Formats: sequence, structure tokens, C-alpha cells
Amino acid sequence: MNKTKEALCQELFALKKDYAELKEMYEKELKRDPKNTPPDEEALQQANRELEAIITASPDGIGITSLEGVLLFASDKLLQMYDYSVDERDAILGRPVFDYIDPSNHIYLKENIRKLITGETDNEIREYMGLKKDGSRIFVELNYTLLRNSSGHPERIMVIQRDCTERKRIQEETRKMNLKLAESNATKDRFFSIIAHDLKSPFQGLLGYSEILSSEYNTLSEDEKLSFISTIEELSRNSYKLLENLLEWSRIQTGKMTANPEEFNLLIELYPTISLLKQTASNKNIWFNYKIDKSLVINADKNMLSSIIRNLVANSIKFTNPGGRITLSATKADGFTKFLVADTGIGMSEEIIDDLFKMGKSVSRRGTANEEGTGLGLLLCKEMVEKHGGRIWVESELGKGSSFSFTIKDPL
Repeated sequence: MNKTKEALCQELFALKKDYAELKEMYEKELKRDPKNTPPDEEALQQANRELEAIITASPDGIGITSLEGVLLFASDKLLQMYDYSVDERDAILGRPVFDYIDPSNHIYLKENIRKLITGETDNEIREYMGLKKDGSRIFVELNYTLLRNSSGHPERIMVIQRDCTERKRIQEETRKMNLKLAESNATKDRFFSIIAHDLKSPFQGLLGYSEILSSEYNTLSEDEKLSFISTIEELSRNSYKLLENLLEWSRIQTGKMTANPEEFNLLIELYPTISLLKQTASNKNIWFNYKIDKSLVINADKNMLSSIIRNLVANSIKFTNPGGRITLSATKADGFTKFLVADTGIGMSEEIIDDLFKMGKSVSRRGTANEEGTGLGLLLCKEMVEKHGGRIWVESELGKGSSFSFTIKDPL
């Protein structure tokens, strides 16, 4: 039957005690009469054999040190744990145990040994970072117990070590998995929130204005009719854009949208998008400029890149007052193509920036001309940028504007 580490430790300690007592009796008997053969010699040898058997059977490494931390004994399993051979045992005995512990843990280990010797603690179990023969690191769990002589004074420290690297790896994987599950739940909640509220609200307006036009058409003035029709058109466009973003986002989440990068001239490919954005900015009396070298070539998914640029520039237009400025630029650096969309808009607070790319947070705000947003545009940008091996970030200050940057990784 497999025994626990604690049970093995207790048996080992008991046998060590028996061994010491028998040895002491043997030595006293020899001093009294060297010619006599002590009656307990066979028991002493039996205790020694049992002690060796327990050490060999133990799945953990067992060591004994002096009170100063000098290694006096190391079992085969302990040597194996640190990638030393049995033939190297003599070379490591007599060295400080600190040689096999990461320097960052030295103060922690010294303090725990001090507490054990002074009696502040009894049996200590702690985790440390161990150093193997080649300098690589492993996580080890140390269970150390104070060994006392027949007079009850501290004499040695017995250490039982277990390699817990695999356990730590599993714990870290579990932690990451839990984070992903939490993000997935937040994503799901946000998705249903958008469907339940953001997608439903425009239709309430559409139904209301349509009902008024249908029932009171003959009593409405031409200006009122045009106003209602314009509102219906705006609500329809916003609803369509939201639905389009939802479908695009859901395709990314389910893995049905993948990046298909190809090499192309950036300015030539983006020019139709830039022209459209320039007109949109002009309609709001915003100056829009771009700085892209005519010879700049990039490897990316054309549709995704155009979508990222459209979302970021449209966002800047939305939060920039008439008379403001927006600049789009692209440069090559360190294996990436870096894009920058900078504006002189109203900027953002730190609280908004922190939640900007989080699915579980809603940061949709009305623009400077009361424009509505879906709250999904920047999330889509983040997803598409990451599919290109890049990242996206923002720098902003209230009242001074915002600068959105993202990178697209160049092919190897």
C-alpha cells in the first residue's frame, strides 16, 4: 500500500531515533567491555536495513543537513531530482543547501530554518524554487524536521523534497483556463445584452415613427414627413451597422473568420477607404489627412485591414468637434507595420481607457454631434489586429484628443 509522505517521514524519524539509541547502547557496551558482543547488535543492523529500505522506497528525495545548512546526506531520489548521478554524491555532500535553491528564495529559507531551530515552528512544509545541475529551475516542496540527540538538543535537519513543477504547471493552466472561461461568460453576457437592448431599441423607434407616418400621414406637414423619414433612415442604418458588427464579431468568436494575408501596396489598396472617410470627415467640417509612403508594401488581410481603419477613423470623426483634425499614418519598424490614427477630439478619461477593449464592459458614448455607437467597433479592431500577430493600444487625454495605434506583424 502506498504511504503518504507524512507517514514515511514519521517512520523514518522513528527509525532514526531507534538507530541512534541502539548505537549509543552499543558504544556504551563496547566501552564497558570491548570483548563483549552486545546483545542488540542484530537489532541495530535490522533497524539500519529498514531505514535504508524506507529511504529507497520513498518517492521523494531525502536529505540531512547540519544546523548551518550543510548537506550531510542525499538519497538517490534527491540526486536524481536535481539531475546528479549517484557517482556525484560525494561531490555535492558538504556543500550548502543554498547552492541548490534559487537566490531569490535564500532569505526565505534561512528564516524558516531559524524558526525551526529556535522552536518557533515544528514541522515546516514550504515551496521553493530549486536549481538543477544545468542551472534550470524546478518548483520543490520542502518538508523539514528537526532531529535531536539523546539529550534533546537540536543536531540535524531532515529534509524531504518533492518536485511539484508539474503540479504548478497544471495550476497555472487551470488559472488561465478559468480566466478564459470568465472572459467567455462576459462575452456571452455582453452579446445577449446587445441583442436585448441595443438591437431592440432602434426597432422601437422605427415602429413608432412608421406608425405615425401611416396613421397621420395626411395631417403631417412636408417638413414633419421629411423629418420622420430621415429619422427612420438613420435608425435603419444604425441597426444595420450594429447587426453587421454582431455577425462579424460572432464569426471571429466561432473561428469562422480567419485572416487571409496577401502582399499589396498599402496606399493603393486603402485609397478608396481613405476617400470615403475623407468625405465623411468633410461633412462634419473636420480636416482629415494621411501620411503613407507610396512605396509601402504590407502583408495583411485586405478586408480586415480596411475594416480596422474604417472603425478607428470613424471613431475619431465621431468624437472630434467641427474644425478638428485627424491624421492617419503608417510606418515600418522592427518587423511590424505600425499604424496611427490621431485626432484633436474630446479625449477619454482613464476609466474609459481601461475598459475600452473589454468585452464585458460597455463604453458606448454619443459623439460630438450626438452620433450613436454600437460599442463593438473597437472590440472588432482588437480581434482582427490580434489575428495579424499585432496589438492595439490608445493614448488619450480629456479635452486634447486621442491616438490609437496598432501593429501588423510582417511575415518572416
